[in-house]
Amino acid sequence: MSEPQHPPVPPPWQATPAAPSYPAAPGYPAAPGPQAARPAGGPALTALILALVGLVLGWTTSFFYSSFIGAFGGGAYSLLNGGVTFLVLALSATALILALVSIRRPGPRVIAGIAIGIAATQLLGNFVGWLSNLFYLLAY
Repeated sequence: MSEPQHPPVPPPWQATPAAPSYPAAPGYPAAPGPQAARPAGGPALTALILALVGLVLGWTTSFFYSSFIGAFGGGAYSLLNGGVTFLVLALSATALILALVSIRRPGPRVIAGIAIGIAATQLLGNFVGWLSNLFYLLAY
Protein backbone atom coordinates (compact mmCIF):
# COMPACT_ATOMS: atom_id res chain seq x y z
CA MET A 1 0.00 0.00 0.00
CA SER A 2 1.28 3.45 -0.77
CA GLU A 3 1.45 6.23 1.79
CA PRO A 4 -0.54 9.44 1.22
CA GLN A 5 1.44 12.30 -0.24
CA HIS A 6 1.54 15.52 1.86
CA PRO A 7 2.97 18.85 0.74
CA PRO A 8 6.36 19.65 2.28
CA VAL A 9 6.25 21.74 5.45
CA PRO A 10 8.36 24.93 5.21
CA PRO A 11 10.89 25.60 7.97
CA PRO A 12 9.58 27.87 10.78
CA TRP A 13 11.85 30.78 9.83
CA GLN A 14 10.33 31.05 6.36
CA ALA A 15 7.12 32.95 5.84
CA THR A 16 4.09 30.90 4.94
CA PRO A 17 2.12 31.94 1.88
CA ALA A 18 -0.94 34.09 2.50
CA ALA A 19 -4.35 32.47 2.49
CA PRO A 20 -6.26 32.84 -0.75
CA SER A 21 -8.78 35.63 -0.81
CA TYR A 22 -12.29 34.92 -1.97
CA PRO A 23 -14.29 37.25 -4.18
CA ALA A 24 -16.92 39.41 -2.51
CA ALA A 25 -20.50 38.27 -2.55
CA PRO A 26 -22.75 40.26 -4.88
CA GLY A 27 -23.87 43.48 -3.19
CA TYR A 28 -21.15 43.41 -0.51
CA PRO A 29 -17.71 45.05 -0.51
CA ALA A 30 -14.59 42.90 -0.63
CA ALA A 31 -12.83 42.14 2.63
CA PRO A 32 -9.81 44.33 3.29
CA GLY A 33 -6.46 42.71 2.67
CA PRO A 34 -3.61 42.56 5.15
CA GLN A 35 -2.02 45.93 5.86
CA ALA A 36 1.62 46.52 6.53
CA ALA A 37 2.43 47.98 9.93
CA ARG A 38 3.60 51.58 9.95
CA PRO A 39 7.28 51.92 10.86
CA ALA A 40 8.06 53.40 14.25
CA GLY A 41 9.79 56.48 12.81
CA GLY A 42 8.31 59.62 11.38
CA PRO A 43 6.67 62.33 13.45
CA ALA A 44 6.60 60.23 16.63
CA LEU A 45 10.35 59.68 16.66
CA THR A 46 10.99 63.33 15.78
CA ALA A 47 8.70 64.40 18.63
CA LEU A 48 10.52 62.12 21.07
CA ILE A 49 13.92 63.46 20.02
CA LEU A 50 12.76 67.09 20.34
CA ALA A 51 11.24 66.40 23.76
CA LEU A 52 14.42 64.72 24.99
CA VAL A 53 16.62 67.57 23.70
CA GLY A 54 14.39 70.05 25.54
CA LEU A 55 14.58 67.93 28.68
CA VAL A 56 18.39 67.82 28.59
CA LEU A 57 18.61 71.58 27.98
CA GLY A 58 16.29 72.30 30.89
CA TRP A 59 18.21 70.00 33.21
CA THR A 60 21.53 71.50 32.16
CA THR A 61 20.59 74.97 33.41
CA SER A 62 19.24 73.49 36.65
CA PHE A 63 22.28 71.31 37.37
CA PHE A 64 24.86 73.98 36.61
CA TYR A 65 23.02 76.87 38.28
CA SER A 66 25.83 77.85 40.66
CA SER A 67 28.54 77.40 38.00
CA PHE A 68 26.67 79.67 35.58
CA ILE A 69 26.14 82.39 38.19
CA GLY A 70 29.81 82.26 39.19
CA ALA A 71 30.99 82.41 35.58
CA PHE A 72 28.52 84.90 34.10
CA GLY A 73 27.04 86.79 37.04
CA GLY A 74 23.41 87.02 38.08
CA GLY A 75 22.18 89.24 35.25
CA ALA A 76 23.84 87.22 32.52
CA TYR A 77 22.54 84.00 34.06
CA SER A 78 18.99 85.36 34.06
CA LEU A 79 19.31 86.20 30.37
CA LEU A 80 20.81 82.79 29.60
CA ASN A 81 18.15 81.00 31.65
CA GLY A 82 15.37 82.94 29.93
CA GLY A 83 16.72 82.03 26.50
CA VAL A 84 17.07 78.37 27.40
CA THR A 85 13.59 78.36 28.93
CA PHE A 86 12.13 79.85 25.74
CA LEU A 87 14.02 77.26 23.66
CA VAL A 88 12.71 74.44 25.87
CA LEU A 89 9.19 75.87 25.50
CA ALA A 90 9.51 75.94 21.70
CA LEU A 91 10.93 72.41 21.56
CA SER A 92 8.26 71.06 23.91
CA ALA A 93 5.40 72.70 22.01
CA THR A 94 6.71 71.39 18.70
CA ALA A 95 7.20 67.91 20.16
CA LEU A 96 3.68 67.92 21.60
CA ILE A 97 2.14 68.95 18.27
CA LEU A 98 4.11 66.32 16.33
CA ALA A 99 3.23 63.62 18.85
CA LEU A 100 -0.46 64.50 18.73
CA VAL A 101 -0.36 64.34 14.93
CA SER A 102 1.40 60.99 15.09
CA ILE A 103 -0.99 59.49 17.62
CA ARG A 104 -3.91 60.16 15.27
CA ARG A 105 -2.32 58.02 12.56
CA PRO A 106 -2.77 54.25 12.42
CA GLY A 107 0.03 52.13 13.74
CA PRO A 108 2.06 51.88 16.94
CA ARG A 109 1.54 54.74 19.36
CA VAL A 110 3.99 54.03 22.17
CA ILE A 111 6.72 56.44 21.04
CA ALA A 112 4.16 59.19 20.47
CA GLY A 113 2.70 58.59 23.94
CA ILE A 114 6.12 58.88 25.55
CA ALA A 115 6.79 62.11 23.63
CA ILE A 116 3.40 63.50 24.74
CA GLY A 117 4.21 62.72 28.36
CA ILE A 118 7.65 64.34 28.27
CA ALA A 119 6.55 67.41 26.28
CA ALA A 120 3.39 68.02 28.34
CA THR A 121 5.36 67.73 31.57
CA GLN A 122 7.92 70.25 30.32
CA LEU A 123 5.20 72.69 29.26
CA LEU A 124 3.51 72.34 32.64
CA GLY A 125 6.85 72.82 34.40
CA ASN A 126 7.57 75.98 32.41
CA PHE A 127 4.12 77.36 33.19
CA VAL A 128 4.45 76.65 36.92
CA GLY A 129 7.95 78.17 36.96
CA TRP A 130 6.78 81.36 35.25
CA LEU A 131 3.75 81.57 37.55
CA SER A 132 5.90 81.20 40.67
CA ASN A 133 8.29 83.90 39.39
CA LEU A 134 5.32 86.18 38.78
CA PHE A 135 4.04 85.72 42.34
CA TYR A 136 7.55 86.29 43.68
CA LEU A 137 7.86 89.56 41.73
CA LEU A 138 4.41 90.74 42.83
CA ALA A 139 5.19 90.03 46.49
CA TYR A 140 8.23 92.31 46.53
